[in-house]
Amino acid sequence: MLFVHRIFHLTQWLKYLILGEICVLGMIEGLAIGMLNPAVDQLAQEFGISPQVATYHSLAQGLVGAITPLVVVPFANVYGHRLIFLVCTALTAIVSAASAQSTSFAMLIVLRGLTGLSLTNSVLGMGVIPCLFFVHQRGRMMGLYVLISFSGTHLAPAVRSKLNVTFPLYS
Repeated sequence: MLFVHRIFHLTQWLKYLILGEICVLGMIEGLAIGMLNPAVDQLAQEFGISPQVATYHSLAQGLVGAITPLVVVPFANVYGHRLIFLVCTALTAIVSAASAQSTSFAMLIVLRGLTGLSLTNSVLGMGVIPCLFFVHQRGRMMGLYVLISFSGTHLAPAVRSKLNVTFPLYS
């Protein structure tokens, strides 16, 4: 708890380093969510379903992603943001790897829904910036955070398309 009272006394480069870390976590979250969307046709073919039904994995991610910050943020306020960042990122990596090995579409929906935990990183990231920076710096830093963290969602289809060419279906 002593660290919270001394956070404004951090050096400027350390504040920028922390900002860079939460930006990268936000970008990874966008990549984790958008990576599978360009492979909808391959998913439909793999599981023998229509492409419209194959897009339900995004719905599951959105639902879990909308609910988990409501549950997790109070824990972050009590136990600290760092712990929740690490746990959500680790669970997202584990569940994403497990979803690549899914054998049924129901299993894929459940596992991709659990990758919605990564949306907690973007919500927590927006809460860390006011704790780090003074009032006159917050707008610029929040803009930088939004620019970098949400660019993962835009980069995901390009990255996935390149992976589709190199490694078919589950890369």
